[in-house]
Amino acid sequence: MLTAKEDGLQFLNIQQPLQIKSAENRRLVRGNATLSRNKKEAPIQTGRAGNERNPNEANECVRLPRMIGSVRSDSSSLPLTSRDKLKSYRKPAPKMANITKKVKQSLAYELFPFKATGGFHPGHMMLQSSVSDARVLQSTLSISSFAQAWQANRDKKFQIWGLDHRGRTIQLINKSLGDQMDECFEGTALAVTQVASIEFARGATGDCDAWKSHMRGLSQLFYMRGGLGTFPSLWYNVSEVDFMGSYMFAHAPFFSSNDYQPFRTARSNLDVWSDSTAQSLSSPNNVARSKLRLLPETHCLGEELNSVLAEMHVLNEDFPHYSERPYSRSHINHILKFRRTIEFRLFNLLYKNPPASCNAQYAYILALQIYVNRVFRTFERSAQIPSRLAARLRHALLEIKIDGNDQWEQLSGLLLWMSVVGGAACANGALRMWYIIFTSNIGSRMSLGTWERFNAVLKDRLYSAEDLAESFRELWNDGGGDFFIGAGAGIVWSEAAGLAINDSVDDYI
Repeated sequence: MLTAKEDGLQFLNIQQPLQIKSAENRRLVRGNATLSRNKKEAPIQTGRAGNERNPNEANECVRLPRMIGSVRSDSSSLPLTSRDKLKSYRKPAPKMANITKKVKQSLAYELFPFKATGGFHPGHMMLQSSVSDARVLQSTLSISSFAQAWQANRDKKFQIWGLDHRGRTIQLINKSLGDQMDECFEGTALAVTQVASIEFARGATGDCDAWKSHMRGLSQLFYMRGGLGTFPSLWYNVSEVDFMGSYMFAHAPFFSSNDYQPFRTARSNLDVWSDSTAQSLSSPNNVARSKLRLLPETHCLGEELNSVLAEMHVLNEDFPHYSERPYSRSHINHILKFRRTIEFRLFNLLYKNPPASCNAQYAYILALQIYVNRVFRTFERSAQIPSRLAARLRHALLEIKIDGNDQWEQLSGLLLWMSVVGGAACANGALRMWYIIFTSNIGSRMSLGTWERFNAVLKDRLYSAEDLAESFRELWNDGGGDFFIGAGAGIVWSEAAGLAINDSVDDYI
């Protein structure tokens, strides 16, 4: 025991807490533990009475901390603190399944303007069996398993929740499943299509299994109802989800080209356009017609591709001036539907024309896809052009073989157009520099030394909208102005390309 008597205070050796030999110190420790068990600390008795001062106050021992010594208090006897009270009233943590369920419900109510009843989810159907023995079979089936359940229970009576053509939730009782589908199939299929588009947007950055399951079930439902052609009001909605998902996920389309056969007659359906638009298309003195040129055409591209170009020309001559006219909403919707038709036809051409069949045609189709995404999506400026499409175009351009000057004269303008479109779709980086060098070499072989001559060829050989023309000028400035075209042949390509351009026309690509 260490004692300091200078100020009358006593200290304990913390290194030896069990050796408490002083009777006074043992009394202090026992008193401290007693106060803890009583859940209340009594005031320190100093012997004061009013303002009276205790003469022995200076010689009293200072109360030691509770942590010193071997005395351990019972935790059950301690008073409840505010933190302990919060723990006692805290609710259990929610399960992950409940969180996911709430997120899905909020998403469904936010994206779909109808109220889901009976546990109905836009991507599912709720079936209740109402057979004679009064047994109730209630289960939520996915849209794929629903198609199988329909085949197995076609003659039974079911109670079904679905959607009508206005998107309202309806409930049909005591009807066969086939009869009920006649009344609510169109609205339900539209809802499933919308869910598939949501899953497509989610799968663009992750897994696409949900999109595939919805599209697979949707194709089964349409197949059992006579095909997609039976419901013309759903053509464009289904085609957009099918086309974009198949393109992004490198998956074969769930609907064949025969399902979209009515799209080929879309060009003749100009009666929904406004009168001013029809006059502008037929007027020979139209300002737009005098300034614009059609897309480059060659005889080696095939009849089907040229027919797609013919459909694109209908929009090419009038589309850039949409902002100058108060177009109606029906006119804008028609343009968007027209764009979807062209996109899907180009998508089918890619599957019919693999890269080995005709390299020039394959590259041209890829360039047209970039072109349609860049120009005809003016009403949807948030749409992004995938960089992978520009990378695929670069590989396709490298595979093109030019035999002699005659073929060069035929394809030079087409190569220039494809290289500029590919470069306009690229962000800053090695791929954009690749297109800059590629375009500069083509321009040098065509003797295009200034921007005026280069721009004149673009206007003469191809159609250019306002935003695309601005991209052309940005591409020109990134290449260094006049040096961009006058760089000459024999330029060593960037390390990202890993290739070199030769002086001969036959093998420089």
